[in-house]
Amino acid sequence: MYTIMRRCIERDYVFNTVKKSKNYITDEEINSMLVSMQWVDYTFKFLPKSSGWITVVIDNDTNNRVEIDELNGFAYDFYIRNVTELSVDRARKQIREKLYSEVAI
Repeated sequence: MYTIMRRCIERDYVFNTVKKSKNYITDEEINSMLVSMQWVDYTFKFLPKSSGWITVVIDNDTNNRVEIDELNGFAYDFYIRNVTELSVDRARKQIREKLYSEVAI
């Protein structure tokens, strides 16, 4: 079994999300909006299981485990987007393997 690790530096994640979705806002304007908020720095460890993923979240500042239901909006968004991406990638790989195995017969 393999582990996929992804880091979520929440402030950077929000900055990049806003930057991609809003062409008319400058970096300085985004930074001014984000300066007064508190941000988290998490590492997400995704371990595949037969249907879905086991996810372990570690707070990089305290080295403590964080439960999924404790994630705030942005960290939860990061989690959902990554699970979706990993699931789609795995499904595509399984389809390709099935198609190629049938061709080889």
